[in-house]
Amino acid sequence: MTAVRNNASASVRILPASPGVAHHSIQTWLEAAPPRKVAELELSRNVRFFALPPGDRVTFTADGRRTPSGVARQDVVVEGPVGSSQSNQITVQAWENGRIAFVQPVNWR
Repeated sequence: MTAVRNNASASVRILPASPGVAHHSIQTWLEAAPPRKVAELELSRNVRFFALPPGDRVTFTADGRRTPSGVARQDVVVEGPVGSSQSNQITVQAWENGRIAFVQPVNWR
């Protein structure tokens, strides 16, 4: 919605925690010149990113579609809790038409 609302490309950037950083970061950026961060969410290190899209980001155009075109879907897969014998994976699917879907495990543990 940030891309549509601002009539400019916007991206969700995923920054997995590096050593010494207490949390992962998920940031929303408006990609108009100059790019600027408009929101940030901190995510506990008790989860890990199992799969990320190329460049660790998902970008949307001003009409709300995900780019690059020609790639049906980009997935972000989060798994946790880290170190548990019973962890879950949640997949966030970003479709080319702009649709976002959350896929939970069939058997939630």
